[in-house]
Amino acid sequence: MSPFPAPWGNYSLKDLAETSVPDTILWWPQTLGWQILLLLFVVYVINKLHQKYQAYKRDAYRRDAIAWISNLPEYNSNAPAQNFRQLPALLRSTAISGFGRQEVTRLANTQWESWLDQQCQNSCFSKQYSSLLHHLAYAPVVNITAEQMRELVSQITLWVNNHRRFHD
Repeated sequence: MSPFPAPWGNYSLKDLAETSVPDTILWWPQTLGWQILLLLFVVYVINKLHQKYQAYKRDAYRRDAIAWISNLPEYNSNAPAQNFRQLPALLRSTAISGFGRQEVTRLANTQWESWLDQQCQNSCFSKQYSSLLHHLAYAPVVNITAEQMRELVSQITLWVNNHRRFHD
């Protein structure tokens, strides 16, 4: 293959000199100020990720309680399952995991229900479901309708999901 003949192309551009291609541009910051800023940003991101991971680990008891509640069978008021009698214990266990044994174990009956309401804005254990938890846990025969149980389970689920601890 032969090169193009000399008078080929645009004649007005024949005396132009071509520029060389610049070196590759480095993405790493070249000045100390930008390096410090990048380091601070990386530390900030790592700190936020660590906080999210710690919150995820701290909330494991919530996920366990919700998983247990979601596996409950359909409630039948004629032949109630034993699992439903464990709901008050699940609620207390969840409260102990979130707030500590010292604070929760001293509470009983109406104090317990009032304390539950104080920890979650929308719960109404002391008003609407007064002594229902106590009845469910200790009464020899459970006399709770399917509608009451459905509302109680939704109230417990609401509390488990939305209660606020001292470090929330």
